[in-house]
Formats: sequence, structure tokens, C-alpha cells
Amino acid sequence: MKSVLLILGIIILITLIISYICFRMAFARTDKILPFPDSECYKKYQDDIINASKRLSSLKYEDIYIESFDHLKLHGRYYHNSNLNKIDICFHGYKGDAIRDFCGGAETIKRTKHNMILIDERAHGKSEGKVITFGINERIDGLKWIEYVLKRFGKKTEIYLYGVSMGAATVLMMSGLKLPNNVKVIVADSAFSSPKDIIKKVIKDMKLPASIFYPFVYLSARLYGNFNPHKVNALDEVKKSKVPILLFHGTSDSFVPYEMSEKIYKNIASKKDILLTKDADHGMSYMVDKENYYKKLLDFIKKNI
Repeated sequence: MKSVLLILGIIILITLIISYICFRMAFARTDKILPFPDSECYKKYQDDIINASKRLSSLKYEDIYIESFDHLKLHGRYYHNSNLNKIDICFHGYKGDAIRDFCGGAETIKRTKHNMILIDERAHGKSEGKVITFGINERIDGLKWIEYVLKRFGKKTEIYLYGVSMGAATVLMMSGLKLPNNVKVIVADSAFSSPKDIIKKVIKDMKLPASIFYPFVYLSARLYGNFNPHKVNALDEVKKSKVPILLFHGTSDSFVPYEMSEKIYKNIASKKDILLTKDADHGMSYMVDKENYYKKLLDFIKKNI
């Protein structure tokens, strides 16, 4: 009997240790920005990314803060581009940076003359938090940012939700929530279909069996992150959407397969459109084909507002 209990104890201990390692790798806050993939696409447009980031960094902005539903202090940058009562709230990617991830998107937004808020998602940048939840809690933070905009800029303000990578999945998960009529369009660039799908994909990229290791990742989220990664996903939430949704994705995306956006597109219940940019890697559609990207965005807004 003692030997059985000992073996059981060892199994539990090993499970907890592996789960904790998975938590640290997948969900724990880190101040290191995830580097771009080492692909030809990024190498080709590296100078464009650097220059666009410098231009965005040089712009004047106002530091703004809100409090999340679980009492975290969240940070954003407000950029005033015009006197139009239109604001884009922008959500960056997983272990990313708002300036880097939106260096191209910000130029597109500036051309529309919309004002812009670049947020630091929870557990990123100047925002508090120790756990990244792949859009699960971030989508509720998004509602708080909407509340902030309406309170500060007025109840007639037009709001556009714009996300890249995990930020794209976040705004798509928000589409199933009860959003105010002020939210006019959702733009999702390089979105993953669900936390489970992207985590399994990354595990496979690491040459590990997803069927064995994903349960440890899931357990780590429940035990150490205090959230359920299966609670919501973009595929299901867009079925409830009443807000027009525009999708962008590169056909050479090495991190989030573009087929995920195709699946999401089929499920969208509201007005929708999609642009697949040939040879563009993850989040690179704008850099690869700027004019078509901007034209698609502008046409979609004009058609649906």
C-alpha cells in the first residue's frame, strides 16, 4: 500500500512540475518581446519595420490608464490624429509590443484620420498582470477600454476594434459579447481560431506530441493561471457577432496558419470580408502589400458605416 501511495505521489509531483514549466513557458509574464520568425519575409521588410516603428515612436501621445475587472492597472497610449469623433482601439500580439506590432497598422489608421489608442495588454508593457490568457480575460479588458472611450469622448464616439495576432483573436472573441452600437467595425489581422488550436500548433512546431503535452498546458492554466483556456474562442464567438468583421492574413504565415482565418471567416454571422496576402508572414500583410491592405480596409469601412 505504501509503495502505491509513493508511486502516486511521485506521479502527482511530476505532473505539477511539468505543468508549472508549461505555465512559465506559455502564460507567465515576461519583459522580453517575442522576436520575429527568422524568415525571408521578415528579412526583406526588416528596414520597413524598423523605420515605421521609429516614426510611430516619434509621435506625441498621452499616457492613459484604466482598471481591469480584476483590479489591474492597464496602460494605453492615446494619439490624437484629427477632430473626427472616431477612435481605433488597438490590441497587440502575444508577448509583443504595441509600437512594433502596430507600426504598420498605425500608418493605416492615420490615413483614415481616426484617433488611436494603442493598449498594453495585461501582463505586457506598462500594464499590470502576471498571466497572459490568450484573449480569455483580455476580451473583458477590451470592454473596459470601450467604457473609457465613451466616458471620455462621449456617447456618440465611433469605435473600431483592431487586433494583430493574439490581439486579433481577442477582438474576435469580443465580437460575441454585448457590444454598444458605437462599435462599428472589427479588424482582425493574423488571428488564431482558439487558444487550444494555436497552443497545439506551437507544441507540434517544437517537435513534441501535442496529445501528450497539451493536457499539461491546459492544467497549468487552471492551476497556476486561474483561467480556463477552453472558456471561449474566436470560432464560436463570431457566430454571435452583429458587428462587421474584416480579416487579414498572410498565406506564408509561419506562426498562425492562414487556414485559421479562413475557418473563422466561414463562421462569421455579421457582414464580413477577408484579404489573404500572398507570401506575407505573420502580421506582415500590410508591409507586403500596403496599398491593397489600405484599400480593403477603407472600402470595408465605407461599405458598412
